[in-house]
Amino acid sequence: MGWRDRDYAKWTDEERRSFYGSGATYPSLDPSPRRTGGGLLRPGAGLAALASLAIALGQLPLHHPLLPALHIGGTPARPAPASPVSTISGPSTAAVGSNLALRGAAPPGAVTVEGSYDAGRTWMVLATVQSSGGMYAAQIALSQPGDLSIKILFADGSAATGSVVVR
Repeated sequence: MGWRDRDYAKWTDEERRSFYGSGATYPSLDPSPRRTGGGLLRPGAGLAALASLAIALGQLPLHHPLLPALHIGGTPARPAPASPVSTISGPSTAAVGSNLALRGAAPPGAVTVEGSYDAGRTWMVLATVQSSGGMYAAQIALSQPGDLSIKILFADGSAATGSVVVR
């Protein structure tokens, strides 16, 4: 049995006042929708729809493809520019057991050096350093032979790539 079928749901305001002994009036529990404006809305439906929309928009990632279509007023949302990628210059070959020194300009924050011996399918962190005075310096140990792909990730989202043959 649903709540609308129960006796208390069918009480009038007068019956409710006499049962509870209060002079206060309560909103009608009439389940039929009320006509407001030109459509059928229950009280508070507009507020609930607005709250749902606000929650849904808050859950979309910043660069979600739906956001420009949902944008209301102001300037349209622009996609984030692609992060610049530069090339690392240095030796093309190095010896197993040696260290490879990497240094250059960097924005403030952490600089992460990653390496891959399998053409970029699997990356491992080789070093993480903090930039200082707009520069970074990192050393990585070359412990196995092969073609080492190197990727340097900067705090601002930019990157630098290169490779070295370790013999």
